[in-house]
Amino acid sequence: MPHLTIADVGSRKPEMAEKKKGWIKKGASKHPGLFAKKAERVGMTTREYAQKEKHAGGTLGKEANFAINAMGAAKKSPLYTHPRSRKD
Repeated sequence: MPHLTIADVGSRKPEMAEKKKGWIKKGASKHPGLFAKKAERVGMTTREYAQKEKHAGGTLGKEANFAINAMGAAKKSPLYTHPRSRKD
């Protein structure tokens, strides 16, 4: 990957530097709660089930990895708050 020169950095617009927001909601909105229901069926929490199935192939493995990343993002990011943790 080529390195940015000072001219390149100076020419960047603020819009280019902003991170995309809403990527979690966009990725998970197709079937909200589906992975949690799968975990409930086998008698585990979502986190336990995700850790168990993170190396599974196909869609289940992708869902498990997404769940692990989304749970981590909720702890790390001040931009994202889980709907159940809001205090309205």
